[in-house]
Amino acid sequence: MIPLNLLVGALLLGFLGLTFVAPDWVMETITLPGADPAVLLQGMRIVLALFIASVGLTHVLLRQLGSLVASVGLGEAFSVGNAVRLRTMAWMLVGLELLKVALGLAVAATLRL
Repeated sequence: MIPLNLLVGALLLGFLGLTFVAPDWVMETITLPGADPAVLLQGMRIVLALFIASVGLTHVLLRQLGSLVASVGLGEAFSVGNAVRLRTMAWMLVGLELLKVALGLAVAATLRL
């Protein structure tokens, strides 16, 4: 899953870059009737940035999970290292939930709901 997560991150980063390099083409490709194109483009950039941040948090989460599973395979299920990994994973999940709230606020502000 880590390579897939990184691939998604690279694609999102590329699309974010495209919104700066060719904003007119992006807006021609993705239109929303009745929406202000400048506001829509800015909202799109914010949403992409939030998704890119989620890729980073997910990467840390998946790395910790892989280390945890490997240590369990070695018979070290109840170790201090695994407790630290679980705490790190929990914070990554909290971060992902906060990004979800920020994403909802960004979309609502962009679409003026």
